Amino acid sequence: MRFKRVLITLGGLAFTVFAGLLAVRLDWFEEQPVRGESAFVFRDGFENAATFLELYPKDLSRWHGRQLVPANNSISLTMEKAHSGKQSIQCFATVKRNDITSKSDVEREQLPFTKGDHVWSEAWFWLKRGPSFEHVFLWDLETSHKWQSPGRRVYLQKGGVIASDLGKWFSARTFRQPHDCAISFPTDRWVRLRVHMFLSENFDGIMEIWQDDTKVIDARGQTLPTAKVVYDRLEVGITANGSTEHEHMLYVDDVTISNQRFW
Repeated sequence: MRFKRVLITLGGLAFTVFAGLLAVRLDWFEEQPVRGESAFVFRDGFENAATFLELYPKDLSRWHGRQLVPANNSISLTMEKAHSGKQSIQCFATVKRNDITSKSDVEREQLPFTKGDHVWSEAWFWLKRGPSFEHVFLWDLETSHKWQSPGRRVYLQKGGVIASDLGKWFSARTFRQPHDCAISFPTDRWVRLRVHMFLSENFDGIMEIWQDDTKVIDARGQTLPTAKVVYDRLEVGITANGSTEHEHMLYVDDVTISNQRFW
């Protein structure tokens, strides 16, 4: 009888802890964020900077962070390739080791995207040719206020084909190109990636992705983890290299994100 009471107590405690964690994860006690009505746009072509650190001014008008995991990855300003102007950024990411995903990207924070907003984004990528680009992530829009920072990600799946998942979240399907007409991501040239999303935690979300002038993703479904999430951070570059065999080099230029259509 005593053993049974102990089991009931432990079970009740476990349920309480689980319910508490679930409540935090699903925003049960959070207030609904207020949608901003004003237009927002951020643009950067990596010009007017003599050093990489000058991309991070004290007034926070440009970039706010970067990821270099592991430490021997690199990211730098370069004049080696540029889509426009004279400069771009060069991202190098080694292979994934010991379950540590390799990353080399820049981050823009303090973004205002909430449920009901449209997201319009454009960036130019030059991916150096290699044997395989499976599990290379290029573009993440995420929330910094939740554990593991879930959000919509654009990445290359098997065959170097663009896809999008709701990363680090336990629901929502991956948006993929139709198998019979999937288009691989070009290498050794500049490629324009355009993303449009309508943000919703339900099935009425919208995600459209264009590779150069071709729409490769046209999907409906969940684009926001919960109704109360604020997407406040954009990452571009090699936001993750999940390959245990292949390192990658990527150039990025002319990044734009807005809540208004600009093309």
